[in-house]
This record gives sequence, C-alpha cells and structure tokens, in this order.
Amino acid sequence: MSDYDYAWEKLRVAVDSFDGDGSEREQLLNALVSALGRIFPDSDLPLEIREDFERLMKDMRRIPAIGHGYGYKTSLESLSNNEVSAAISEVRRIYDVVCRYRESA
Repeated sequence: MSDYDYAWEKLRVAVDSFDGDGSEREQLLNALVSALGRIFPDSDLPLEIREDFERLMKDMRRIPAIGHGYGYKTSLESLSNNEVSAAISEVRRIYDVVCRYRESA
C-alpha cells in the first residue's frame, strides 16, 4: 500500500467526474465537493505538489461561503471559462504526479 493511496483515490474520483454530465463548471464543483475538499495536503500528497494543490484549493475558495459550506459554488461562478478549464487541467496534472508516486512505491 502506497503512502498516497488516499489522495490517489480522491483524485481519481475528481478526474472521473470531469467525464460526467454537466458543464465543466458543474463537473469541477462536483469534484471539489465529493473528493478534492477531502484531501489534506500535508499528510496525503507528495511534497512536490502540496503547494500547487493548496494554491488550487485557495483559488476555489476565494469568495467566502454565505451560510454553510466552503464557498466553492460562489467562487466557481466568479471564474472565467478559461480559469475553470485551467483548474481542471491542474487537477489532472496533480493526479498524474500522484499516479507516478504510487507506481514507484
């Protein structure tokens, strides 16, 4: 069992959601709520990508939530389509890195 199995599992769920129904924005929201928001970078990710993941998640929460929740929906609504696509690409890149670490374990 690899040190990064949990992150791999959550990132796989996120990447799989990008092939689902809905717009890219809806897919990214689903990935954030169902998987990405459950990853703890300090314990779940290789050092090499922790800062990248933290930056991505900070961008996804840049507008504070109103009421309960993490503010993902409000933050995503403020992003351009290009920014949403870039965030999805970044999640895929982070997933690829974690896959390489798992394979080498």
